[in-house]
Amino acid sequence: MQGLAWDPIGRYLASQGADDSTIIWKTADFTAQEVVTAPYDPDLQKEVFYRRASWSSDGIYLATSCGMANGQPVCHVLNRDKWESKFKFVGHVDNIIVSVSLLPPHPH
Repeated sequence: MQGLAWDPIGRYLASQGADDSTIIWKTADFTAQEVVTAPYDPDLQKEVFYRRASWSSDGIYLATSCGMANGQPVCHVLNRDKWESKFKFVGHVDNIIVSVSLLPPHPH
């Protein structure tokens, strides 16, 4: 376990660890809702001490650390409904170990 993030709605707890996964835990019974492994860099297991995910203030998105896409470090943002990376923050020179705080979506 290298990082925890509580869902602002209170239904989930997200953990990231050296096993290159993000686990979404249901707070009602602390069983795993989802284990996400695809977008993370397996070579970082020995390089980072902690990984910090961050929920958006409305709880719809979870920004995760230590992601990779096309050989480049990125911050994958998981959608709450399917726990898939729908978009990512790109343009980083080195691995991301601490995710940014996300703001709620703006009204259209």
